[in-house]
Amino acid sequence: MKFIDVKFETEFNGILNVDETIKLIPSVYGVNDAKVEVKSSDTNVVEVTTEGLLKGKQAGQATITLTYDELKLEFNVEVYGKGMENKLMEALVAGNEMRVYNDNVCLLKPWNNPPYLKATYGSVNLFLFDDLNLDDKTYVIDPNELPNKTSGIKQSTEFIIVHDTANINGGLIPHGKWWKMDNHTTSIHYTVGDYGVIQDLPLENIGHHAGDGTAVTFNWDDTGVKYEGDDNPYIDIDKDGYYTFNNVKTKIVAPTNAEGEILDASYFTDLGPRWKVSEDGNYLLGTTWFCTSQVKRGVIGSKGGNNNSTGLEMCVNKDGDIYDTWQRSAKLVAWLLKYHNLGIDRVVEHNTFTGKNCPQSLRTANYWDHFMQMVALEHLVITKYNDVKIIMKSNNPEILDNKGRIINPPLQTTVVTYTITIETEGQKYEKTLNSIIPGTLTWNMVNGYQE
Repeated sequence: MKFIDVKFETEFNGILNVDETIKLIPSVYGVNDAKVEVKSSDTNVVEVTTEGLLKGKQAGQATITLTYDELKLEFNVEVYGKGMENKLMEALVAGNEMRVYNDNVCLLKPWNNPPYLKATYGSVNLFLFDDLNLDDKTYVIDPNELPNKTSGIKQSTEFIIVHDTANINGGLIPHGKWWKMDNHTTSIHYTVGDYGVIQDLPLENIGHHAGDGTAVTFNWDDTGVKYEGDDNPYIDIDKDGYYTFNNVKTKIVAPTNAEGEILDASYFTDLGPRWKVSEDGNYLLGTTWFCTSQVKRGVIGSKGGNNNSTGLEMCVNKDGDIYDTWQRSAKLVAWLLKYHNLGIDRVVEHNTFTGKNCPQSLRTANYWDHFMQMVALEHLVITKYNDVKIIMKSNNPEILDNKGRIINPPLQTTVVTYTITIETEGQKYEKTLNSIIPGTLTWNMVNGYQE
């Protein structure tokens, strides 16, 4: 069998701005070093450069055709001028996945044992066209009946923490039952599966899930360093053991190791110490600590994981759909951000507090940033367009369902289309988008332990 496949050098949603470019990487399955011809149906809209780039020229839409002998693959690319009339539709269009994600996702990596991999296809859009399907009654822990599951009421909620269950044999319902067992003290606020969400602990209660204890009170401490509009400050530790922000010394002493040695930024957990900006314009730094429970060398993590967060566990059962779980978790995180009135910067990994490799599925796939793009789009919808009706209809139901999930991946790379309809204030907006679905023959799909 021979067929054309195509990848893009960087993430691409099928939209170009004027003068913006994207590099195509075409290939032919079954043919080495095949020279694929690339043409645009309208070179005034999208130009195909001699370097193999698609370049936006002016507002409009063009069909890109890839040919090799008698083989052909076509997809549409749109060039924006001023944007779209409906801003929600514009955001959903921007969330289109021009080439759907595919990879062998690591669901579990036991100590000194091979990882368990699950061949996974993504969705056609960052937005999950489905409800949360939340059960907030059946499995909720009553702190009066199981007081060992909580350490009281939270003083505040500062973070949303994302975890993996690290259990490939149990999905949503088994975990709902497990949290309610009285033979352990672990607790979490929500568990997310590939078809729904269950609440496990009242939101006002402290959960036992982050590994940072409950004895230390969390604070936002004034660094004494002015915020100058930099939302990605460089945080380090100077030779005297004080935190620095953008090379400016703060008033806060960083934790040392057990021997009292001054450490440096290489000890930070992956997302780094948590900070925010005060009303008077200074950087504030959240309480930090030195932790060796998960990393032998030790890490400098944040505090507030148990005492000041809402936690959610993502199921990684091998008979589940991990990508749906990622998207449903993003939808839940967006809802929690709205509920707690927090910014997106307050979404963190379990790793942030102890250095644990959790949530492993997202971390191993290097997909955290993409997950946060899902959160951002879901948050936009729930905060600004919660009363708008959004409908997605697959035009290729044998491959793609109406939630945006790939349910039956094709053998050869195929283009599917779907139509988004928005109904608001008596008006209706529609837009048809396309996505490239990699053929199952184009990659080595693994389902099981990988030596």
